Amino acid sequence: MTETAPEFDQWHFAPRQQLRAWQRERLRALLSELTTNQFYQEKFHQAGLSPSDLTDLTRLPFTTKSELAAEQINHPLYGRLLTYPLARYRYLHQTSGTTGRALRWLDTAEDWVAFMRCWAAVYRGVGVTENDIVFCAFSFGPYI
Repeated sequence: MTETAPEFDQWHFAPRQQLRAWQRERLRALLSELTTNQFYQEKFHQAGLSPSDLTDLTRLPFTTKSELAAEQINHPLYGRLLTYPLARYRYLHQTSGTTGRALRWLDTAEDWVAFMRCWAAVYRGVGVTENDIVFCAFSFGPYI
């Protein structure tokens, strides 16, 4: 998914109505990506929804870690969780497996651009500038 977020200052101080419109547009774009993801297509079908249906956000199905783990057991290696061809993915993360079987997760280069934009907004929001040094003291697991 390509990231088209407005710069931090544009949305951070935007009127609520404008922010909600931008959020709805981004959610619609995100859900449109699911048309090639077998796992989510099935999940939406079972909920009686299509990814383009945003009339009632409370009906959007949740996904649990146990569902993802079961998917990878039933459909090795990555389950039916890939939205894009395998060649588009660049980064592999895996949980430790301390509470069960390890869960594998793949990210694209675009995912990492989006992560960086999100973290940049967080850091700008708390006053971090280009003159500061930030130490990220966490593992790069599937939750990124």
